[in-house]
Amino acid sequence: MKKYRDEQEIEIGGGDPSEDCERVLCNYAVDISALTAAVMTSLLLFGSERNGGTILTLSLKNGNARFALAKTGTVVISAFIVLFAGTASAGLVCEIRFGLGDLFRPLCSLAGYYNTTLNIPVIGFILLSLLVKTAAVSVFGVLAAMLSLLTQKQTAVLFTYSAAVVSTVIYYDIGSVSALASLKFSSPAALSAPDELFGIYVNINVFGEPVNSAVIALSACMLMFVMLIVVTIALYRKRSAPVDQRNARAKDRRVSDKIWVNELYRTFISHKGLVITALFIAGYALWLGSITRSFDIDDMMYADYIRAGGGIITENTVTYIKSEQVRFDGVRSDMSALSEAFLQGKLTAADYNTQYAALSQQLMGERSFARFVGQYDTLKDLPCSSLIYDTGYRKIYEGDPLTVLVPTVLMLFLTFPVYGTDRVSGFALFARSLKNGSRKLQMYRVRNGVILSVAFSALFYFAMAARYLFLYGTEDILSGAENLIFLPFQLAGIPVAVLLTIIFLINAVIVVCVEIGVCFALKKWCQANS
Repeated sequence: MKKYRDEQEIEIGGGDPSEDCERVLCNYAVDISALTAAVMTSLLLFGSERNGGTILTLSLKNGNARFALAKTGTVVISAFIVLFAGTASAGLVCEIRFGLGDLFRPLCSLAGYYNTTLNIPVIGFILLSLLVKTAAVSVFGVLAAMLSLLTQKQTAVLFTYSAAVVSTVIYYDIGSVSALASLKFSSPAALSAPDELFGIYVNINVFGEPVNSAVIALSACMLMFVMLIVVTIALYRKRSAPVDQRNARAKDRRVSDKIWVNELYRTFISHKGLVITALFIAGYALWLGSITRSFDIDDMMYADYIRAGGGIITENTVTYIKSEQVRFDGVRSDMSALSEAFLQGKLTAADYNTQYAALSQQLMGERSFARFVGQYDTLKDLPCSSLIYDTGYRKIYEGDPLTVLVPTVLMLFLTFPVYGTDRVSGFALFARSLKNGSRKLQMYRVRNGVILSVAFSALFYFAMAARYLFLYGTEDILSGAENLIFLPFQLAGIPVAVLLTIIFLINAVIVVCVEIGVCFALKKWCQANS
């Protein structure tokens, strides 16, 4: 029984060190955060040039070009800092909870990297992946800088994220053996998947010559990065602040005497909030559509064990476990006897292989049975506990951080432009001219932010939950939440459905707190710069 519990700790606890290293390397939440940091940094550094920013480096030789390069370097550094901090945090969590193993072991020891040609340790590859991801994110950061010099900030954000989505679709929808494989690996999104790019050595036919896919990806990324920097510097040197300032003021003077009406108009119409929201929803829908139920024989057999011996724990459950364990022990005994007979020359090699393969087939469900026994050992001392099929609920729990990150980032993109154009558009002065105008303005902005935060949190969370429940089923959704042994906490007396609702409420509170904090921080910033 102890053997099965040990195997269950690996199955339920989060995987072996190899799997946890891969989680550190492929962390899409960190990648999205770095992309957001690069875009926001670009808007803060370059977007002000369209809104009356004063260029103070004209008196220096090539001052504008140097200043633009310094700003671009800041964008790259901000992306690297977020990637480094996020990867280090993920690595620390995995090390504490599961263990990462020896980080100086060869890279080829990791699952998925058996065929790699890189002769470097795991820690070296983690640093390499940080650099290549920084290069990929910086491409979109410089693209946002260039677009912010050509158009309004919200439009620059819209096109930048559209480019990121298109790049991702190109990479994941085109096969490695397709005639368009060169286009696939020329996408910056190729650098966000180090396991696929460096884990297997793949050559692409380029004008009749074999070229490694990693070389194509790195070369294309650096070429795009350099070209975007050149164009950005050229645009930066030609910006005319007075004309841009008049255009910005003319656009944002379409105000209403009702502050809340004007705030909604500026958020969703003037600053393209509807388009940005639609883009986020479309990207999230594409991600949900990409979620499928993988063919996992262990999980399927685990579901069979739950159907056969699951439900409320009784004496029948114990009897079922003992009988199944006796069956496995009998199979192993038969395998030992078979090996002994072969060594004594009583069986030919052909007969031995045939009979041994047949016995091995009977052990296919052993890992699934270990998971079943582990769940029983955890819950057997709890009153009225049940053995349930919890894979779908585990998927929801693991995907929950993304349902917090996406609405938070969306609210930031809806909030920043409104505050950022107050002084240029003259709306802050207009609000102060009304009775308690400034106070009402902030009150309406906070109220709108809270309502939108809750609405977007509900949309993204329940859409994700519905997708996983559709794939894995809703059996036992009304059973007790204490039966979900993968949770770091134990909640007794509430159904799983109520737990899912509580998780949504916690997510909504987090998004609301971030939004309120940003609103007041931006208000102080605007007051300090007015």
